[in-house]
Amino acid sequence: MRSFVLPNDRRCFNKTGVSELRRNCSSQLHILVFLSPTESTRKEAVLWTNCRGVKLISEFTEPRKNSLGNLPWQESWPNTFISHHPAIGSDHNSLVLETTMYHKNHRRQFKFEAYWANEVEAKQIIEKGWEKQVHGSWIHKWKAKLQLCTTLLKKWSREKFSNNKKRMEALHVKLNEKQLRIKGDDGHWHVGEPAVRRVFEEHFKKLFTSEAQSINGDILDCVDSVISQTTNDNLLQAITMEEIKEAAMQMGGLKAPGPDGYQGIFFHKYWDTIYDEVRGITEDFFLKNQSLGALNITNLVLIPKIPNPEGVSHFRLISLCNFSFKIVSKVMANRLKVFLPQIISPAQNAFAYDRVEWHFLESVMIKMGFYVRWVNLVMNLVHTVPFSLVLNGVQGNTFTPTRGIRQGDPLSPYLFLIVSEVLSLMIKKACEANHLQGLKFGRSGPTLSHLLFADDALFFIRANTQNCRNMRLLLDGYCRASGQQINFGKSSLFFSPNTPASIRTQLGAILGMTMVDDPGKYLGLPTMWGRSKKEALQFVKEKLLRKLSRWKQSLLSQAGREVLIKAIVQAVPNYPMRVFLFPKTFCLMRPLLSTEEAFAIQRIPIGSSSEVDCLVWPDEKNGKYSVKSGYHNIHTHHHRSSVRRPSSSMSKDQRAWKLIWHADVTPKICHFFWRALNGHVAVSSVLYKKKLRNSPLCPIFNDHEETIEHMLLLCPWVEPVWFEGLTYRVDRQQISSLHTWRREAECQIAYTCWNIWKTRNMVVFDNFTPQPQQTLKAIFD
Repeated sequence: MRSFVLPNDRRCFNKTGVSELRRNCSSQLHILVFLSPTESTRKEAVLWTNCRGVKLISEFTEPRKNSLGNLPWQESWPNTFISHHPAIGSDHNSLVLETTMYHKNHRRQFKFEAYWANEVEAKQIIEKGWEKQVHGSWIHKWKAKLQLCTTLLKKWSREKFSNNKKRMEALHVKLNEKQLRIKGDDGHWHVGEPAVRRVFEEHFKKLFTSEAQSINGDILDCVDSVISQTTNDNLLQAITMEEIKEAAMQMGGLKAPGPDGYQGIFFHKYWDTIYDEVRGITEDFFLKNQSLGALNITNLVLIPKIPNPEGVSHFRLISLCNFSFKIVSKVMANRLKVFLPQIISPAQNAFAYDRVEWHFLESVMIKMGFYVRWVNLVMNLVHTVPFSLVLNGVQGNTFTPTRGIRQGDPLSPYLFLIVSEVLSLMIKKACEANHLQGLKFGRSGPTLSHLLFADDALFFIRANTQNCRNMRLLLDGYCRASGQQINFGKSSLFFSPNTPASIRTQLGAILGMTMVDDPGKYLGLPTMWGRSKKEALQFVKEKLLRKLSRWKQSLLSQAGREVLIKAIVQAVPNYPMRVFLFPKTFCLMRPLLSTEEAFAIQRIPIGSSSEVDCLVWPDEKNGKYSVKSGYHNIHTHHHRSSVRRPSSSMSKDQRAWKLIWHADVTPKICHFFWRALNGHVAVSSVLYKKKLRNSPLCPIFNDHEETIEHMLLLCPWVEPVWFEGLTYRVDRQQISSLHTWRREAECQIAYTCWNIWKTRNMVVFDNFTPQPQQTLKAIFD
């Protein structure tokens, strides 16, 4: 290893110095460069990060110290870290280089790959693993057979898919993305995988540790018994085979697996093989309230919220449960959601899981009237969960929480709705007792006091001191009992325009929230509306036009324009149009239509909305059907269809459109036929009429006017293409029905026309000589 230090010399930061350092870094086997620029050269230090073959190791919050290393250095010491120490006994700050950071090879967690489900050998391995004779409980049988399958699948995968060069390269890239340092709650950096894991585990242990306090009786007094005996009996009725299978098939097959590594596609594909064990586990749980044990272990996975996360708050926590556990939970969720309207008020649809106190959840369910047996089943799923933090792909030690419910559990959303219903009932009771005053819409209109959605809450109250104090007391009491907390950093107050500034300041101090003039958007829609709906929804049109302006429409093919319309024009206003009825004067499509097209659309007659629609028979003056008129209609239609009409791209009927848009060909060919039937293919006659060409004659033989029919059917060089192409031999093994034969013939005709058009363009633009044999080869290829 070789290293050297460059002094504070401006030559180090000009182009000559950069070139010299680049040569030195590239020629040495291992090199590390410490840079200590002065304030005058601090901005120029950015040049170093652009050196070819040089990689920035660490850039400190103190901008005067940077260090770089070349690629050989990075490959030899991938986990290098440099710490900046304060000056002690000197006027110099020391830089400490650590090249022996903690690095331990961990065994990769097993995961059932989705593409294995299509392999015959994988199915044979699963069947072999399930033939093993195991004695004991259903959970013990399940674990033993699954472990055998895991061992056999690992061995089979190594033998069959041994060439993993690309996968190894991808893992090598991920190695540099490992989270090797984190800033703790105290503001200090913790370096190395053990230290980082310790910070995360301490944070989540604290998050999932109960701060249980006695529940104030006034809080539960607002909860009424709403669960009837019939509802309880339905919740606890015997489990059926169809119910278990339905729960398994309702869940996604490709979602991230739990600790055992088996995702939903494994259960969907091999359901007939593994069903007995799944049924036994589910029935034992419902009948005996048996703990699910190891099936209930959950991996906690961290997803970065921002590109370069530093603190624990920059990560989003995701819970990954075993699919076998989720089947049991999904069965309970399916039963509970049927009766949810009896429990939950329409003003709330909330979920935020990690701080829910278990004893509060249990007390609320009992107060609502759930049987103790059902409550015990629910709490069995909640209580018996061990958590394991997965950091940098490595599963850590397990710890047992004392509060909180998991996002990955299918039952969790319904449990949190029950917890949040208490807050909704508390507000309702306070409004009835006149302790809170919501917003009243008219003298006889309804009163709006709150809306709960996801982890957000919207409260609507009168702007006075008593209202705000009662609201603060109510929220504090609910938070103490349930374990929930208000994020005051993200909470805000919005007042009506006629509220005095002094009142706003006073109420903001009571509630401990900041004041805003505009609440902005919520769920993609403006929170505040004026009198004009058109002005409020103007942002939809602006967003649409802004996206369209980024597309180079002039360079898009017809198929590309279809994608543009489907991906943007239809997708952008989709959600607002489902929520609001747009005004008639609001038009999104006009910028995409020509004047003629818009006029033609406006000419389409629209029936009267004041009259009830009814069926009318058009062949009778009174609009009523008769057998006589029906016979004449069929006879006339048959006679017209038997009359041979001339071949023309403008003579088209409904069958032609159906044939075009339902043909089993690529979209560009569908668009070509659509333009051809409308006479918009750029042949010589069309271009001549638009004064874009000097002659309407065929560019190949110059003897006839080049119309669309001439180009595709009548030009001398295309006759061998058609006659040779239509005399094909039938593969009797591939034709399974007359419908299939017809569909393949239609596809062959479509590709023949398309390749004739392509060859014609090669003649015009590339001076190509048309050769029927080459065109035929392109068609059948």
